Amino acid sequence: MAVGSMKQGRKPAPRPARPPKRSAVVAGQIRASIIVQRLRPGDALPIERDMIAAYGVSRATIREALRELEVQGLIQLRTGPKGGPVVAASGAREAIQSIRNFCYFEAATIQDIYELRTMIEVQATRSVVGHVDAATFAELAELIEISARSAGDAQGRRRQREAEFAFHTVLAAASPNPLLSLMVEVLAGLLVSATARDSADHRLHGAWSEENCGFHGRIVEAVRVGDGDRAAALMRDHMENAHRHLQLIYGNLTLEDIALSPRDRP
Repeated sequence: MAVGSMKQGRKPAPRPARPPKRSAVVAGQIRASIIVQRLRPGDALPIERDMIAAYGVSRATIREALRELEVQGLIQLRTGPKGGPVVAASGAREAIQSIRNFCYFEAATIQDIYELRTMIEVQATRSVVGHVDAATFAELAELIEISARSAGDAQGRRRQREAEFAFHTVLAAASPNPLLSLMVEVLAGLLVSATARDSADHRLHGAWSEENCGFHGRIVEAVRVGDGDRAAALMRDHMENAHRHLQLIYGNLTLEDIALSPRDRP
């Protein structure tokens, strides 16, 4: 074989990975310090001078690292005589926005979201059995009642759709697993923002609300009597049904398509 042919068949050597920026490394160290020290929202971090000494870097590197953590929502940079970096309250709102941005940039579809939502909702529903108190049962009943009423205008239909999503976050909040609860809230928030208006205006809205009301009532009853298997099975059927509803409106559009397209669905 000719030398030239051998050269043509070789794959180029992979380029060595670039080392992370010094500011990114320091940001990771500060994040680790917050976790190890169990700092809570509102707790102050060391002042800039002390951070420069602790991490052995320049003022510019510390400031860049802090700005990176601020963008991530982990800290806030307060101004004024008593200002400086403090730990931020990072909750569902920040998670919803982060995942929403990811879904838009990664061209996530309704199919993608419901594959994940079904798995999480089914497990969350099973996990709440034995953990739902009387106040939560009463709140769930109020949300079901909103779906059961006839909605005479667009505002009432939108309120119904929002209440139907709220049912899922209220139920999941009783889960002893905080990650399940958070993910249900994140996905419900994503969907209600992207789809509530179109589904509320759809000609089949009334029939869908009636179906949702029925599923929600049966799920609550199964949870009340402690039947986790039945509650989980009902939630799976409910998710499959809800997915079919949105497919009638959107097909397999991405969330970016949904956000940018005109609001003239059937």
